[in-house]
Amino acid sequence: MACGLLTSETAVVLTPDDLVALTAKVRCSAQRRVLEALGIPHKVRPDGSLVVLRVAVEVALGHVGSLAPARRPQLRLPEVLPRKKAL
Repeated sequence: MACGLLTSETAVVLTPDDLVALTAKVRCSAQRRVLEALGIPHKVRPDGSLVVLRVAVEVALGHVGSLAPARRPQLRLPEVLPRKKAL
């Protein structure tokens, strides 16, 4: 039974070959143990196969910043000091 979802290199989830290359394991149960040890989030399907998002692997291995969306830029104005009163 295959341990991945799609075969395209641009797929959102890892392919079975990607999982084997990442974990150096063929069986889904062994792959799951390696993913857990690496801190890579994954889901187990009812048939025991794994679903691993490609971006989750990139984040866990430090390739990208985080899964959180980028913050919108905000304007930072200098603090305005009160004027001194003339005597």
